[in-house]
Amino acid sequence: MLMLVPWTTLEPLQTENVVAVMLCREHPRAVRIRPSQGDGGIDVVEVTEDGWVVYQIKYFATNLDASQKNQVADSYNKVQAYAASQGARIAAWHLVVPLDATKENRFAWFRTLTQGSDFPCEWMGLAQLNGLAAKYQDVIDYFLGNGLERVLTLQQQLFDLMGLQKSTDRALDEGRPALLQAADAIGGLEGLYQALNAHDPFYRYSFSVDQDRTMPQGEPMLVFASQTQDGDGPCITFRVFARYEQALRDHELGIKWAVSFSEDRPVPQAFHEALTYGTPVTVSSTETASFNCTLDLPGGLGGQFSEGTVRLGPAWQDEAPSRKMRLQLLDEAGQVLESLIFEMEPTRRGLSGKGLSAFGRDASGVLEVQTLTVLEGKRQTTMRFSCNPLEGLPPDEVLPVVRFMARLHTAHSICAAAPYGPVHNKPMPFQGDPNSDMHVMAARAAAVAQALSVVQEYTTEQLVMPDLLQTTLVEAARLQWIARLLRETTFSYQWSRAEMALPKEASPVPVTQGDVPERRTFYLPLTVALAGQERDLGLGTERIDFSSALVEAMEGEDAWQLKCRPGDSAEGTSTHVPVADPDCAQHA
Repeated sequence: MLMLVPWTTLEPLQTENVVAVMLCREHPRAVRIRPSQGDGGIDVVEVTEDGWVVYQIKYFATNLDASQKNQVADSYNKVQAYAASQGARIAAWHLVVPLDATKENRFAWFRTLTQGSDFPCEWMGLAQLNGLAAKYQDVIDYFLGNGLERVLTLQQQLFDLMGLQKSTDRALDEGRPALLQAADAIGGLEGLYQALNAHDPFYRYSFSVDQDRTMPQGEPMLVFASQTQDGDGPCITFRVFARYEQALRDHELGIKWAVSFSEDRPVPQAFHEALTYGTPVTVSSTETASFNCTLDLPGGLGGQFSEGTVRLGPAWQDEAPSRKMRLQLLDEAGQVLESLIFEMEPTRRGLSGKGLSAFGRDASGVLEVQTLTVLEGKRQTTMRFSCNPLEGLPPDEVLPVVRFMARLHTAHSICAAAPYGPVHNKPMPFQGDPNSDMHVMAARAAAVAQALSVVQEYTTEQLVMPDLLQTTLVEAARLQWIARLLRETTFSYQWSRAEMALPKEASPVPVTQGDVPERRTFYLPLTVALAGQERDLGLGTERIDFSSALVEAMEGEDAWQLKCRPGDSAEGTSTHVPVADPDCAQHA
């Protein structure tokens, strides 16, 4: 029976305890602040990305008088001052009281109190608190004793079911038995565990009860896991372990399934590879055209299912620690082009016993490799590569891997070897996806990473890889030009057209123009622009000398927009000017 909370009869501390715990149950990331001299008017706070969500609890259960309104106002002012002193931002403020607001209190007093805030303020009243109380009856039972008879009845049923014995040293006087504590369940759970594992010579059973469903992780000798959850109730998990390695053969599991897939789903190939190589795959009935699975499993955990999820993993996994593998890319003449070391996870065997698989990644975490090895007939290994985002990583870290990826195409062969020493394995042709443009994108990434590595030597600001999909070809080309200028200091070239935005501070006098070509000199700041973001890294300027040029100039708000074309000569020279040069004051 649902028991309502007698808010008007509660002591202030009772109200605060009950409401604070319910708020923390409703918002699991929230924390309760123990009352102190410097609590800043905060009872419960949740720290979010937007700032502090503050709950101020008051025990006032009858119409507010002037003194109580002053207490609320004092708390409201304190929390703002305290947040400011801590350099924090308040995302929301809630007044929590077991009292619904009258229209005068809500629209006159409360609105007037909070109208100057730059964050939302809410009155949480009796209706909201009663809703929380109905949802969290266990909190009400614990703090207020409501529903004690119901709790004791459930407790006795649990005692009868599991044979639990309460500790004699916790007996309460006046005939009020002690409520169940976690320690009381230890003996019964131990007895249940021993009973479950008393008769099966092949498999051992463990169990857990959790509020949320979590995917069981791979454990030594784990054969399968079964999970049951009804709606929002707790998730019951049974994990079944083989008592010895031969157990699966001595007492085979009966697994039959009839599954059909839609034509646009790639699951059938993944399903086949899971059986052959032990690569993990999850198949849900929602992804299939039809789903019928019959499981003959120990412990009565099997059955026939037309809905659900089946997750297949390896039948066996090497318990040895991870290992390193070196991959070399070779050209047609057998010369090593690139070499990269991968950290490989333990090898796995498929349920059919016909193949092995392994997974690894390079030191930067960018490039991943999966190996699939067929054990029957002529042993053959297939390698698959996938790439993680480069954005945000230091260029020096990704440079080796993007160089490797740029050479990873069908014109080259690949060879696996130990991380050090001579290579004894024969190379095999690389057979990649003909529709993949990974090596093309990698070549572009390698050029950007190489240029950023050069620029990094001239600035103390940490440079990272940009979003290449948002980086234009013009931005990438300019970055490489800047890197060359920093590396070579000066170089000459032939040019056919040039467009540039020349800051007015570099040329305060309007640029003269005419139909007669003449020698021109310009000074451009060496700013780096990538993915639409321009950064001044203190690299100095670029001096551009055209031996003969025709110039068209349009005056903008901050810069001259110049269009240049060669005159009698197309020779140009660029020079790095690392510090301010007096000549920079001259106009072009």
